[in-house]
Amino acid sequence: MIGLQALQTYVPAQLVPLTELSNLLKITEVQVNQLRDEFRLDRIAVEPDLLVHEMMHQTAVQLIEQNGISPKDIGLILFTHSIPQFTPFLFDPFARLRKKYGLDNLQAYSIGQLNCASLDMLFLMAWQYLRQRNDGRGVLLLFGDKMFFQTFRYLKDSTVMGDAAATAYLSPNAAGSWILGSTVQVDATIFEGVKASPEDFMWFQRTLTLGLVKTIRTTLQKCNLNISQISLIFPSNINEKTWLKVSGLLKIPPETFYYPTMKYVGHAHNVDCLLNLEAAVDEKRLKKGDYFATLTVGMGNTFGCTIFQY
Repeated sequence: MIGLQALQTYVPAQLVPLTELSNLLKITEVQVNQLRDEFRLDRIAVEPDLLVHEMMHQTAVQLIEQNGISPKDIGLILFTHSIPQFTPFLFDPFARLRKKYGLDNLQAYSIGQLNCASLDMLFLMAWQYLRQRNDGRGVLLLFGDKMFFQTFRYLKDSTVMGDAAATAYLSPNAAGSWILGSTVQVDATIFEGVKASPEDFMWFQRTLTLGLVKTIRTTLQKCNLNISQISLIFPSNINEKTWLKVSGLLKIPPETFYYPTMKYVGHAHNVDCLLNLEAAVDEKRLKKGDYFATLTVGMGNTFGCTIFQY
């Protein structure tokens, strides 16, 4: 079955307290207190040296080497990012990776425009791709973002962005973490993103919990599961207030939402869910046969959910 065979992440060593970032973020003491006390963010991962494609390259090499993945096992490269200015025009971010493993003729595609819900879009596209093929080769998935300007890290009344990267290998013959279903939904109300009018931005913040509930329920229905069967949900590291509200709407224990990395990484765009999944696996919080899910939301009312069986 198609599943997540290997995962490698990168989080910068530099984890900056919000109090030290407040001047750069141009936020007040009241806003800092809200982020720490109500939203439960404390430190933010800031990468001082590596560029975003270098972070992704590092995770890809580690994943391939540590898991014994042969270049012949890779049939496609898909990658995603939330920040549009990913690399300079006509620059191949994976030239080093191609050269190192002889992947010059391998197709690579960027899938984005869903902001921080693009992770589930990548899972959905890779899953559909592998379901149509039978050559035994998997898909290399890369995720990464790095903020160019410090002032852009703060998303008003919501979260603070951190830097991180990850690589995953989706295999058609995985031993576990099988994908059972995936959903992406878009309500393009806030198409201007952070430049939206105050009224539109407030509408996004007030309705995003309903979009998340709708998306996970749609995915559960596809998988013939009910919410009580899901052991853990790995969400985007937006803020604790959002996930407490969603757990209440779903009528499930708040601890079903597992996001231990939010406090020291911040909202690392499309890497959040993978960081939280990795933490759960390291802490042995999942056992064979458990169902788990990723749940994501991006600016512009984009939502994603993918359900796996461990």
